[in-house]
Amino acid sequence: MDTDTCINQRYSLPNKVFDYIAAGLPVLVSPLPEVAALVERYGCGIVLTGVTPDEIAGQLQKLADDRPLLLSLRRNAEEARRELTWEKEKIKEQELIRSVIKSNSK
Repeated sequence: MDTDTCINQRYSLPNKVFDYIAAGLPVLVSPLPEVAALVERYGCGIVLTGVTPDEIAGQLQKLADDRPLLLSLRRNAEEARRELTWEKEKIKEQELIRSVIKSNSK
């Protein structure tokens, strides 16, 4: 779990989050803006209110106690992994590069 130690941490999307989602695993993430937005968009995990041992333990216990919630988050992670692929992202990247080249050539 990453903490808000600098602007780079605050707005990053760590590869490990995508690795867990690609494995179909629900994630437990710190409340950093980009990571929280991703998890909330896909409903594939829980966003902590703070990164403390008590908060982490409490949320893990919640997942252990609430099997329907865990299964729902797992299903959502599996759906997210079908959406969050390089094949889909490369199209967006190519479009961005084309638009930058087009705007610079004017």
